[in-house]
Amino acid sequence: ARRIGPDVVATTTDPLSVDERELPWRLTGSARIPSPVISSHALSHRAAAALVSTVLGVGRQDLHVVTAHLGAASAVARHRAGRLVQVAPAFGSAPSANGCGALPLTEVLRRLDTHDVTVAELRRELCAEGGLSTLAGTDDFHAFCALSASALDPGVRAKVEIVSELLVQRAAAVIAGVAVAPSPVEL
Repeated sequence: ARRIGPDVVATTTDPLSVDERELPWRLTGSARIPSPVISSHALSHRAAAALVSTVLGVGRQDLHVVTAHLGAASAVARHRAGRLVQVAPAFGSAPSANGCGALPLTEVLRRLDTHDVTVAELRRELCAEGGLSTLAGTDDFHAFCALSASALDPGVRAKVEIVSELLVQRAAAVIAGVAVAPSPVEL
């Protein structure tokens, strides 16, 4: 904060969520359903980009990198010239501790049509009780890793391995998808 007058203090902020996406990433294939301003964990992505810029000895303005926030929700962002120009959203891209990630839309619609799932149940799977939480019975990655290390039952070990592969492969696919860009990503 900096005082610029007797009753005025100027501050700068780094908001939790920003929309700096390039125009193609603000659109969808539907004229009726635009791409919403999305939850992106902007502070986490900016901190990771700042760390990379420090390690490489260049300014954030000179970077073209991809960062990933993998936790209760997972978001991936491509940075160019100090901006988050493309974002895979925190809910609806990669599975996470609490989110199921992207679901096959036609199957979701079928299950809604047949009343196998309600909108409220789907919302919980997408944002609060999906992913690791529903697949492993915990949203704690440390507990999940401990289960992996201590499981004596071959069935439990197999389940842990499958859930681990799901989380890693889906996160890698989202990261790779965001890394595809008209100009090369440096990291």
